Parts: sequence; C-alpha cells; structure tokens
Amino acid sequence: MATLAQATQATRSLLKWGGVAIVVFIILRYLIFPIGFAMYRNLFPKKPPVPTTTFGKLPRIPFPSGDKFTNTIYTINTTTGTLPPTCLYNTCTKPQDPTNPLAIPDRLTVHPITKQTAIFSSYASAKQKVSDVGFTGEGKALTETMYLWQHPKVPGRQIVFDIITQKFDLTSDMASIGADLMGSPPSVDTSIDLATSFLSNINLLPKDIDETKTQTLFFKLTAPGDSANPPGANSLIPATSLSDSSFIQVDFHRKPLEDLPILNPYPQPSLLSFLVRTAPEKKLAIVEGHFSYKPLDKTTSATYPIKTAQQAFTELQEGKAYILPGSTKSSRIAIQKVYLAYYEGSDSVRYFLPIFVFEGENSFVAYVEAIQDQWLE
Repeated sequence: MATLAQATQATRSLLKWGGVAIVVFIILRYLIFPIGFAMYRNLFPKKPPVPTTTFGKLPRIPFPSGDKFTNTIYTINTTTGTLPPTCLYNTCTKPQDPTNPLAIPDRLTVHPITKQTAIFSSYASAKQKVSDVGFTGEGKALTETMYLWQHPKVPGRQIVFDIITQKFDLTSDMASIGADLMGSPPSVDTSIDLATSFLSNINLLPKDIDETKTQTLFFKLTAPGDSANPPGANSLIPATSLSDSSFIQVDFHRKPLEDLPILNPYPQPSLLSFLVRTAPEKKLAIVEGHFSYKPLDKTTSATYPIKTAQQAFTELQEGKAYILPGSTKSSRIAIQKVYLAYYEGSDSVRYFLPIFVFEGENSFVAYVEAIQDQWLE
C-alpha cells in the first residue's frame, strides 16, 4: 500500500506533467498550427470558387452609335501611373471612392431586370396614371404596348406611355409654351420638388433615387428667327443662371449597385429627366418628362468573370469602346481614371451589366464591356 508521502509525490508529478501538456497544447494550437497552416496555404493557395455564370451567355450591350476616335493614341496618366491590377475573389480592398479603385476584381455580380408582362389591367392602370397628371380620356394605340394621350386643355402637350414597362415621354409644343411663359422658373429646390411630385402623382417614384446626385441645368427658350434656330422654330439653349433662364432641367440618378455607380448612355439628360417651368398649375409645370426605369430583380443574381483593366484598355485602343457625346477628339488622350460601373440604357437588355469606364482629359469618357468575351453572345 502506498504511503502518504508516495501519494503526495505522485500527485505532484501528475500536476506537473499535466501543466506541461497544457502549455504544449496551447503552443501547438495557437502558434505552431496557425503558422504551419499559413505556410501551407501560401505554398498551396486554395483556389477561389469559379464564377456561377447562372444565366449562361449574356447579351452584348447595344451601346448607341458613337464617334470612333480613329488614329487616337491613348496614354495612362492615373494617380499611380498604371492601370489598376486584378485582385482575386474575396481579397479586394473596398475603396472609399469607387471611381478610384485600388484594384479590379476578377468577377462581378450580374443582376437581372424584373420581367414585366402584360396583364388584363395594364391599360387601365396606365390610363389612371396619366389621368392623375391631367391626361384624361382614352389613349390612342401606337403599338401593342405604346399609347398616346393628348392633353384636353393644352394644345401640343402629349404623353406617350408604355403600358408594360411604364416608360413614358411627355412633350410640349414649344411655340405654345413660348407664348405664355411666366418669367423665370421656380428655384432649384422647388423644381426638384415639382419633378418628384410629378413622379409621385403618377405612382412611379423609384425608391432608389440618389438625392445627392440629382443634377439641375438652366435653359432658356429662343424665339423663331433667332440666329441659333432654323426659321420659324423655337429652341432651348443653355442659360448661365436662374435669372437668365426660363426652364430648369432636373436629372435624377440611381443609387449605386454593388457599391458601383449606375451610368447612362449620355451625360445629359439622364433616363429620369424633367424640364420644369413656372405655371399656374403644378401639373403643367413639367414641360417635358422622360422616364425609363428598369426595376432590379433582387431574388436572383450570378457572378461572371470580367476582363482585366489591361484587356479593356487594349479594346479602347482598338476602337472597341463606346465614346460618350461631348468627348473632345484629339490625336492623344491621357486616361486619368479607370473604374467599374453598371450600365443602364434605354434598350431591352434584361440585365444590369458591368462596364469599364475610362475618363480622360478634355471631358473624354468611354465605356468598354467588362464581361469576358466567352460569356457574351
């Protein structure tokens, strides 16, 4: 039988070696294993999951016809002096300013547009919407989905409305407008409120308008016979200030998608653009209105591999880019910004597709499709 002294000695040995085992475990668990795993991952990095490409091949973006800028030499004059490198999946640092990325991801998310189909009440719904802004009566069918309403009290004022997509174009006869102009337009803030109220009255105010990006421009109406106009025509020309203008153009823009800006095919006007003037009725304050809005389908999405910035720049050099109106043509153009965005056009493409944006000196802006060519139809 073990004596008390022997039992005490055995307990002390057990505690000592138990403590050593615990220390060894802690060193292995929190020091050796992590370092070894990190070294292993450095030597044998885990491959990122392949892009889902759920929607199969995607349609090419039908950019508007634009100037090709032939024989132009493009150089890189970014803040770093180089094009942004490519970063792998889940390793990209999110920049505070998406128009100044540190690197370009190797894939992006593609979002579909909510599919809109005709239902029994489509025409009745459209008729109610236009009636709420003064266009009463029955519409004249232009196509299966497009209808024209004439204003019952204002000659030359009309709205063409797509009963499926809700796209509309409201126009006015400028000669009639010129005859009863009532001085300067409302203030900038009031003009924005009037355009917003118009969309609310027609029940089409989008929830994703970025109020910080709303733009306004001043315009005035020139009289027939003015040197800037064809004989007998009225025309809008830019004005320098509110006091010098008769109209304010209000352009709404959407909030970013996946932290990237949503861009349109033209600098001005936007796809949600309204021309505002002073009028005795709020409904008549909107002289022109152009609304083309694609609702985002938030129920599904897919990732697609995108080009490198160098590949996109090569396509720009090869004349495979859409150059926006207003870009100044030159034999040499220094590119100052390269970044990603989503494109929203007034076309029938069923997705929000990513693009490379090249900005340069003299107001130069060009778009290049970002999806790798093997995933485009």
